[in-house]
Amino acid sequence: MKTRGAVTARPMSAAPNLPPSPEATVESTADGAEAPTAKASPAERRRAAAQLVDVWRDLAIDLARTQHGDRRRLHDPGLLEEIDSAATRIPAGSIGGFLARIARIDEVLEGNANPELAIDVVALAWPPAEAPT
Repeated sequence: MKTRGAVTARPMSAAPNLPPSPEATVESTADGAEAPTAKASPAERRRAAAQLVDVWRDLAIDLARTQHGDRRRLHDPGLLEEIDSAATRIPAGSIGGFLARIARIDEVLEGNANPELAIDVVALAWPPAEAPT
């Protein structure tokens, strides 16, 4: 750890289970507040984006399975109630388009695309849900 006056810097990981990057640190001030001081390496940012895309893919697959009545093959059966509720509010067929977009995002992340922009694209592609009744 580096210390600069009343500020202490420690390594920061871009995502859980990733090693800290020497370029990415979190500074702790005297009042205990933390703020990132530098971005993680491009490879770490792409890896973190890929992890987020994997989570979204799993959720979309579970929503699609639930819409088609296949509740036995959920990634996390403990979330059945929440997934079932969400699946009823998402228009049928829209999840397929989202899964196609995610497949394309996987390709561009492997091709060194900007991970933050890729995540923005996926977030904007998420199917809109109707308001709960």
